[in-house]
Amino acid sequence: MFKKISISILVIFIMSAFFLVGHDYWELHQNGTVVLLYHKILNNSNNGSKYVLDVKNFEEQLSYLKTAGYQTIIPRDISKMEISDSSSKLVILTFDDGTEDHYTQVFPLLKKNDMFAIFFVVTEYINSPGSLTGKQIKEMAENGMEIGSHSYSHPLLDAQEDKKINFELEQSKKDLEEICGQEVISFAPPGGWFNNNVLEIARKVGYQQFYSCEIGTNNLARHPFIYKRIEVLGNMSLQDFKKLLDPPQILSYKTVQSVKFLLHDLIGSKNYQRLAN
Repeated sequence: MFKKISISILVIFIMSAFFLVGHDYWELHQNGTVVLLYHKILNNSNNGSKYVLDVKNFEEQLSYLKTAGYQTIIPRDISKMEISDSSSKLVILTFDDGTEDHYTQVFPLLKKNDMFAIFFVVTEYINSPGSLTGKQIKEMAENGMEIGSHSYSHPLLDAQEDKKINFELEQSKKDLEEICGQEVISFAPPGGWFNNNVLEIARKVGYQQFYSCEIGTNNLARHPFIYKRIEVLGNMSLQDFKKLLDPPQILSYKTVQSVKFLLHDLIGSKNYQRLAN
């Protein structure tokens, strides 16, 4: 009896694995624009964190994008552009958390290369040590960068009550609009985790674009609400980076992420976070 149950579980696992890989293969072969996700960009970084990229590596990546003919656009550009289909030579650069290196390291390099990006900021941290100041955020916005919300206090939103979610999204939007003097239309959930409640509340408080952490491409001609992003990890080589711009080459990366998402859905954000830590 036990042997039969074990075989059944194994068959279900194998079938699920084939389905997962097949779905990921299909996802990565959809034509569209790549949105890249960065976190910290630090000088002489050697701490081994996947969320920290060395400045020299970042400079190499920008140089490659420029040489290869990529055009960086920001989310608010999408509604103004005449797009018949998603161009493989468009790319959106996004930076999460609003850390000070986004002003001291990233902003100067973007200006030097005539490039633009969107910075998703946690507004409770503004003017705190290690984070962007209001003055820096305003300067970046006035120089062609876009500012988006990454919530008010960076909680796992899919584990919160609706009232808390509404506050996190609405208050951060108000904070940033007061600093920048312009409408904030884009939101990225902390940790990349969200559910239907988070999506509905994001629409209700006025966000027009929602940036997830699911790997894939985006058909800008359809003006989607949810955008997929591909994370640039700190230990990636330039060759690894080039593959991100051609998603069919990163099937294993996508499949590993899909397994993580599946596990997260099974055990919930808080338990998943404990396990990840």
